[in-house]
Amino acid sequence: RLTSWVAQVPSAEGASTPIVGHIALMKNHRDDPALEVGCAVVGPDQRGSGLLGQLLETVTRALAHRPEAAAFVHAVTRHPYTQKTFGRLGYLPTALLLAYTPASLQFRSIPGQAATQRGSVFYSCRLLRPVPAVDVYLPPDLANLVLPRAADIGMELRPQPLHAQAQTPQGTTRLQASVEPALNAAFVVVEQVGADWREVLQRQLRQWCRQQVDVIYL
Repeated sequence: RLTSWVAQVPSAEGASTPIVGHIALMKNHRDDPALEVGCAVVGPDQRGSGLLGQLLETVTRALAHRPEAAAFVHAVTRHPYTQKTFGRLGYLPTALLLAYTPASLQFRSIPGQAATQRGSVFYSCRLLRPVPAVDVYLPPDLANLVLPRAADIGMELRPQPLHAQAQTPQGTTRLQASVEPALNAAFVVVEQVGADWREVLQRQLRQWCRQQVDVIYL
């Protein structure tokens, strides 16, 4: 789930070698078809030396030999550096995650953010290899947002008529739900909609309300 690289500077023989940079590839689950490029950190005295570029080059070379279909990065909306850096590497914004970063997470060179204000991030993606076309069922207003973003990264989505899915749900609802404590955010993926979907979602929402989760992503 985690692959890390660290950067070190030469030191005198016998002395400990200081770590001055770090970058990682991360996945929620071992078998996920997409991974995140993140945790990029460079020591203050190394900034401006090109070290971050070297770390990114190392990761980019590694991605070519991995099995995942896509890589993505979370780019804070109020800090354009990550957006520009990964934009040059072919990552394009495909979604906007509102209120993603908690107020406790402070970013360098972002002044004026209120102490109680959560931040938003762009979800920028890059396909690592061609992927099969995907049938999607999108309301017209949503299609106007989603289809151009998918085309930007070379992902073919095939819109299907909505009435083809207009049937009474059968069976039981299956959710994949989790809470990320560091973000105080909940994430839910609906794997199957059953006849009991209202009760299942209400039960899950009550649980998150008791936990005082700030934001829920469906």
